Amino acid sequence: MINDLNQKTKKSFYNLKKCPGCGDLAKIQNDQKLCSRCFRIVNYNDFKRAVKVIEPKLLINSLGKNIRCYFVVIDIFNFQINQIKKILEDIDPKILKILLLNKMDLLEKSSRISKFSNKINLQLKMIKNLKILPICALKGDKHMNTLANLIIHNNRDSAFIGLENAGKSTIIKHLLNQKNIVHNLISSRFPGTTSNLIKFKINDLEIIDTPGIRDENSLRVFADDPFHKWWTFKDNINPRIFQLDGGQSLFFGNLIRLNFISGTKTSFTIYTNPNINVFRTKTINAKRVNERSKTILKWPLQDCQYVNDNFTQTIVLKNNLNKVDLEISDIGVISLISKGQTITINSPLKNPIKVRNSLF
Repeated sequence: MINDLNQKTKKSFYNLKKCPGCGDLAKIQNDQKLCSRCFRIVNYNDFKRAVKVIEPKLLINSLGKNIRCYFVVIDIFNFQINQIKKILEDIDPKILKILLLNKMDLLEKSSRISKFSNKINLQLKMIKNLKILPICALKGDKHMNTLANLIIHNNRDSAFIGLENAGKSTIIKHLLNQKNIVHNLISSRFPGTTSNLIKFKINDLEIIDTPGIRDENSLRVFADDPFHKWWTFKDNINPRIFQLDGGQSLFFGNLIRLNFISGTKTSFTIYTNPNINVFRTKTINAKRVNERSKTILKWPLQDCQYVNDNFTQTIVLKNNLNKVDLEISDIGVISLISKGQTITINSPLKNPIKVRNSLF
């Protein structure tokens, strides 16, 4: 009898509900609005990654046929154009797709946003019904009004999709706050905060927030939890320029090392998180530098030395004098003139760098 009473009390105190913060089905106390995971994010800045890995095609199929507009959110410093292409290609060509270029405000002042957008448009010209809109999720800039008008004027149910930490939930929070809609949506600097679909109504139109798609080339998974806050930055990115000769290396923290094997002296223009220490040295000194990583390289990893026990990727650029970008997931972008250089990359992943036509 006592056991039965305890079971009834437990069931009445804990209700299995869909958390309005992350969308996950969880046990939520009657006197709380959020699940324990969201509660710890909000109150203790403590995070536990959702274990589910989302396949883009399955995610799109789960949204149903009522969605007539997809807002694909990308972080311009973690673009991963091949993955974005796959996501866009999985969406019905007849459906409107709007690419939201998040963090455009962080580019150096001399950059022209329209030029950047046009270059992206050229690289995605095979995608039908695609529009591009620059935006700033954190500041809720003037483009947020344009986005709100797009949703209302298109009169279509919409879904926001993209890679983890692209800024989907932050953008939706701005839209909801702008329309004075009460919500408990959680956004944070941690990847995978949203773990399931969360639906909202704006002017009787359904807006859906979705879980972030795991970046297949993510280096962030190798970072220690105490340093998650360093991955999010709000200051303008001023490019750093390094002149490299053959036999020189660049460390990006102690997580990745770029070695300039051969080629004419080259300028490497680096657009990266200001918190990452970029350190140049001779390649023959790389082992000694790595052993001193705690004092020189500092971050993302203080205790692990992945660059000693890792994979090596070799990149041979074409000798065509075109400007190209070396895209490093979670780290940033390196721009240079392609002159037939040979570069190797040491990292914990097999192929962390993708080469693309330059966007910068």
